[in-house]
This record gives sequence, structure tokens and C-alpha cells, in this order.
Amino acid sequence: MLTREQLLEMIQTEYRELKGGQRTLRESDSVVDRLEIDSLQAMELLHALEDEIGGSLIGDSRIQKVSTVGDIIDLAVAVQAGG
Repeated sequence: MLTREQLLEMIQTEYRELKGGQRTLRESDSVVDRLEIDSLQAMELLHALEDEIGGSLIGDSRIQKVSTVGDIIDLAVAVQAGG
């Protein structure tokens, strides 16, 4: 099971590949407003995260309530734990 820190680093790495640059992400960063990613980029990021955790984030109904990087991490932790 990946830790919150590992998940944040993984999201940051994927984000940097999608957007370029060396931005440091924080759990409080808004996915849409602060990170400025579109829906396609969000899907790419979530697919990469799913591959790493071995679970479904996109098919989870809780994904609709995600607004920050921390929310994504919370969901990934829950999915990893089987819930």
C-alpha cells in the first residue's frame, strides 16, 4: 500500500509530465483552479494513479466530489484499503 507521501509524489510526477515544469504540488491545491488541468488531463492522471494502486478511481462514485489533490489522495488511500 502506498503512503500519502508516495501518492503525492506520483501525482506530482504525472502532473509535471502532463503540464511540464517543476511545480511542487500540495494536498490543498485545487485540481481545476490551481493546477489548471482539463478533463482529459485529469483522466490521464487518474489512469496512471489507478495503474499504480491497482484499483478503480474513475469508476468510483466518490470521484465526483474530488476538488483538491488531497481529495484524490484520500480516495486512492480508501481504494487501496478496499473501501
